Amino acid sequence: MAAPIKVKVFGVEYKSRSSACAKFNQSPAKIDHRMRCGMSLEDALTSPDRYTGVKKHPLYTHWNGMRSRCYSKSECSNRYKGRIVMCPDWRDNFWAFANDMSADFKKGLSLDRIDNEGDYSPSNCRWATRNQQQRNMRSSVRINAFGELLTSIEWEERHGVRAEVIRYRINRGVNPEDAITMKRINNIQKHKRIQEGVPR
Repeated sequence: MAAPIKVKVFGVEYKSRSSACAKFNQSPAKIDHRMRCGMSLEDALTSPDRYTGVKKHPLYTHWNGMRSRCYSKSECSNRYKGRIVMCPDWRDNFWAFANDMSADFKKGLSLDRIDNEGDYSPSNCRWATRNQQQRNMRSSVRINAFGELLTSIEWEERHGVRAEVIRYRINRGVNPEDAITMKRINNIQKHKRIQEGVPR
């Protein structure tokens, strides 16, 4: 039987690769796989497992959602597929994404691309509030009212009526000024008839 081959890791000699794996609390099979993929023994022993613990990390849902938007086969990703991709460092390595983006992250923020036509990369991504992200959307609709052209989010900030409610009212025929300022419209069709001067 051949004697185990000694290995040196960070200047320390181990009597075998298995001994080095035990010291670094790594599985020999996993280290063999990593080395077959081109990693050095030192990198294989010290690189974090890209799967272990990632689902509990606060950034995981953002990374997974980003991957789904870019590469999922579902209909919801059609506006991204082929147009928007992830940088190579992020696509298959959650920890690279976490290292690049964790510094500015706060609970409640969403991942936003600064340039909507650009890819997901460290230089083109930031953490943004819902309002900031809505303003930056390609599909963001601007509403002309009171002599100003603003997004529904901006009108929400001024008058306190939710952006979704404003858009719904306008789509149902309510004029923009009333849609933006009225706190409640119980019957949109009745309100529309009154606006148009139609008898009740």
